Amino acid sequence: MKHQRIPKYLPVKVGHKIGDLDDYRHDIAIIYAKESYILAVMTQNYITYEQISILSKEIYDILK
Repeated sequence: MKHQRIPKYLPVKVGHKIGDLDDYRHDIAIIYAKESYILAVMTQNYITYEQISILSKEIYDILK
């Protein structure tokens, strides 16, 4: 599970905590990039883990 959601496509160290309940999927992380940042993704309606991973990578690409 450590290589899914926020850290899946990131080339840097990530510390994160995930949570699921019914149709809710959450992940909050510290991304240890050149300038570290915190990202929290909280969803409902069965958003997939892959969608969270893609969103995380898109945000990383903007901030790097």
